[in-house]
Amino acid sequence: MSWWKPLETSLPEADEDVTPGFDVTKRQRDAMIEHLAQKVVSSGMEIPAVMMLEMSKPVSFILSQAVLILGPVLYMFMGTERVDGFAGFLNSRENLEMLIKRIEELTNVSAPEKAAAGRNNKES
Repeated sequence: MSWWKPLETSLPEADEDVTPGFDVTKRQRDAMIEHLAQKVVSSGMEIPAVMMLEMSKPVSFILSQAVLILGPVLYMFMGTERVDGFAGFLNSRENLEMLIKRIEELTNVSAPEKAAAGRNNKES
């Protein structure tokens, strides 16, 4: 699955900057946020994704624990690092907020481009 690629790198070394409650580096977390946001915006699912993320913020910790409970089954399909990284990502509401903000930023950047493309199609 291509949207897991940012988690395919190895776990952080002792001297790397690690986000509390998240078992990968900030650089890996940021790469995961960027990759997920790009996928959401490119598929045109910005509004449903933001709504779902906003609704899941209050229960993000519970969702992270559910991922860990389902871990033995998910490990077979996605691997240990990916599942643990995703559970760690869900563990923090700040990560979800950062993902929401990035989706909104990309949407604001791509909206004028889509409008211009729509005008060009009407003129043709």
